[in-house]
Amino acid sequence: MTLGSAPTHDQSDTARVLNSHDAGLMSSVSRPNLAGPLRRADFVGCVDGCVHLLVAEPDAGLTDARRTRIEAGQAQLRAWLHSQTQTLDDGTPIDFALFDAAILSIEERVPQRGPQAHVRLLHASRLLAESVYAKRCAEANAQT
Repeated sequence: MTLGSAPTHDQSDTARVLNSHDAGLMSSVSRPNLAGPLRRADFVGCVDGCVHLLVAEPDAGLTDARRTRIEAGQAQLRAWLHSQTQTLDDGTPIDFALFDAAILSIEERVPQRGPQAHVRLLHASRLLAESVYAKRCAEANAQT
């Protein structure tokens, strides 16, 4: 689809389904629950929210507001992942294994309709994982 052309049936369905998925996803990116122990739903909601923002309207480009929310969500994920002491409220350590599990199970939580939606979801998940891991590698290289 090019800018200014009408969306195809599959693309418009994808955007509608993703936009109606769960209003809580978006608030998890901008306002995670930081008072007290972190709930698993907050961590997973932040992952889902970042992916949702990366999937939504890819041909329209990233607006400054969306870019800011994605960067804030990624920064929050990195802060949780790099915390040596923070755990989920059930005692699970917040680590890259938890992040990987959230990325790998995203298809179970985010609805998709059609092969295009599936591909876009997987692509956005990969972009998020690459971004989070790239910072981890850069920080590790800076320490050596």
